[in-house]
Amino acid sequence: MKRYLSAVALLAAGALLCPFAAACGGGENGDGEENVKAIYLDSVSGDDENSGRSPQRAYKTLAPLARGEEVEPGTTIYLNGEFKGTLSFKGSGTEEEPIVVTSLDGENPALIDGDGGGCTVLLDGQSHVTLDNLEITMTADNLMARNGIFVVGESGIISGITIKDCYIRNIHGTHLGQVEAGDYWDSFYASGAISFRYLKDKTDEQNKFDRITVTGCRIENILGCGIRFHDMGAGIIDEWANAYFSNVLIEDTLIDTTSADGILFQNCYKPVVRRCKVFRVGALEPEGSQNYHAAVWACATESPLYEYNEVAYTKYVGGDGQAFDMDWGCKGVSVWQYNYTHDNEGGVMLRHEDFKGIYRYNISVNDGSKAVGRGLIFHSAPNGVRKEPMYFYNNIFYCDETVDLQISYAFLSYPDWGLFSTRLDQFKNNIFVFANDDVSWGADTVYTNNCYYRLGGEYSVPSQDAFALKAAPGFAKALDKIPQSAEEAAEYFALSPSSPCLGKGAPLTEEESLLFENKNFIGESANDNVGPF
Repeated sequence: MKRYLSAVALLAAGALLCPFAAACGGGENGDGEENVKAIYLDSVSGDDENSGRSPQRAYKTLAPLARGEEVEPGTTIYLNGEFKGTLSFKGSGTEEEPIVVTSLDGENPALIDGDGGGCTVLLDGQSHVTLDNLEITMTADNLMARNGIFVVGESGIISGITIKDCYIRNIHGTHLGQVEAGDYWDSFYASGAISFRYLKDKTDEQNKFDRITVTGCRIENILGCGIRFHDMGAGIIDEWANAYFSNVLIEDTLIDTTSADGILFQNCYKPVVRRCKVFRVGALEPEGSQNYHAAVWACATESPLYEYNEVAYTKYVGGDGQAFDMDWGCKGVSVWQYNYTHDNEGGVMLRHEDFKGIYRYNISVNDGSKAVGRGLIFHSAPNGVRKEPMYFYNNIFYCDETVDLQISYAFLSYPDWGLFSTRLDQFKNNIFVFANDDVSWGADTVYTNNCYYRLGGEYSVPSQDAFALKAAPGFAKALDKIPQSAEEAAEYFALSPSSPCLGKGAPLTEEESLLFENKNFIGESANDNVGPF
């Protein structure tokens, strides 16, 4: 931890020179006019002795930007070419006039390589900054805590941070929980493509992050997490009430191939993940590692919303390996809707402890095929017996003959921690299609109006479901391959005109309908069918 923060301090430090001040000449644009709202960096034709105020007088390296006076609100910082080191500057924008860092050539994004430092882009206590259309990497020849974009604060409200249309790749940080990188817990989340951290033990309405947006980004090959939100109270369950991050939106972003988690929320208030693709989380972890990770998850967070995402190929290493996880210290109601998950080795979800959730109108294909002893929905309750309900309705859970037959579709706890009652888990209007005949449904779980179909043989259905529909669901197409997108999944799993699931769904209660916009999987008006269409 000390090594990590000292790196941040060194990056933020520097002598106060004045390449941006009027005393340094002010600068000109191509027409000879002053351009006080723009700063230019060009790694090919620039010169650090220039004013930086026009393309013709651009800086050559990142150094003048880091050591200069505060950048004024409304300034655009243009980069052209390839740079090494850490991009940092002083100053904040305003809501009306943010500071924008972008590429001069929109078709050829500027490349910034952190070159073994603590991070490639550093925003330290700054607000209203937009990072737009940049390519960010971090090459290194050793393992230590590193980040592509590191946004840090320790006092006041840090607001209005937007990261859009950036390509963040090959961040060489640490493996999950790598002790050699420092303290175990801090190194647990120390590396990532995009990392937010508030350096304060407790927060309040006057000390926190607010209005954070990550949109349209592409994140690939990360030795660390994809996107993480982290606080100083890590591991302290009593601190879950401190909302370090509010108004958080991650949308239209690809995360592909990491060693640690894909998206991790800690101490967030109502964050949203929408239309993202999260693939191959944990793929960079070495075989035999005992580390745990999930693709998209939250801890110490209130009422997250996950919708219209595709999550696939999460690796089961030492544990977990689920697409989603609702973990320690959560509160409120977590909602998952309109997501497509497939080939996640640990299953669809880990529900940890005693938190309320709604899982609706999602499609799962071949999740849970590798984690022996786990199920599609994997519960653990180390701190007590289940008290809050979890609602699963109008979903499809499909597992064909390629699934390891040792995997049961059990809605139970860790086998070696002892089972507990799951009577508050309720499954309504779902479609279950599976290959194996040893399904463990959970004796106390509630089932209502679900469709059950075993591929290639006879089977039993849960006795609790008085309105069980035991029949082939009548999908639009026979599944001859694993759909590679939510759109393709909709083509296969839509109900045919002769489907027995049409009109057989049970009505939802007011509690189950929380935040429901009466839409099905493809955005049409929801109806009384079984399943998500």
